[in-house]
Amino acid sequence: LAQAQGLQVIIVHPYSTHLTWKAMVSFVVGDVVEYYSATQGSWIAAKVLKVRPNDVYDLDCKLDVPADKVRARHQVGAVVEYFSASQNSWISAQVLASNANGTYDLDCKLDVTPDRIRQPEQQSQDAKLVAEAGLAGGDAIE
Repeated sequence: LAQAQGLQVIIVHPYSTHLTWKAMVSFVVGDVVEYYSATQGSWIAAKVLKVRPNDVYDLDCKLDVPADKVRARHQVGAVVEYFSASQNSWISAQVLASNANGTYDLDCKLDVTPDRIRQPEQQSQDAKLVAEAGLAGGDAIE
C-alpha cells in the first residue's frame, strides 16, 4: 500500500506474476459522498460518519457500506471534466449546482448525470507518476 498526496495505490498479486494497480479514493469522517442505494436504484447524497477497516464506511444513511458503493460527490464550485457527446471528448467544466435528482448543473450543460463527470485529469497523472516511481507493495511515500 502506498500513499501520495491523498492517492492510495493498492498492488494486488494473488499468487500471480502480474501486478494490478488500482487507484481508489479514500474518504474521511465528515466527507460528503454519494452512496448507491439498491433500494432506490440510484446514487444518493450521504455523509461519512466512520471509516472502518477493509474500505467499509458508516454513512448517515446506512452503516457498513463497502467502498464500491461510495463515490466522491462533486462540490459546487469544483472544477471537473465533463464528457461532451458533441465534442466526443472530456472538457473542463465547473459545477454550478448539485440537483436533488442526482444530476449536476455545469457551466457548459445542465442536468448532467454523474457518469459523464470525472475528476480532472491531474488525478490520473498523479496515479501514473506513482506507477512510474516503481513503488512496490509496502512502500510508503514520506
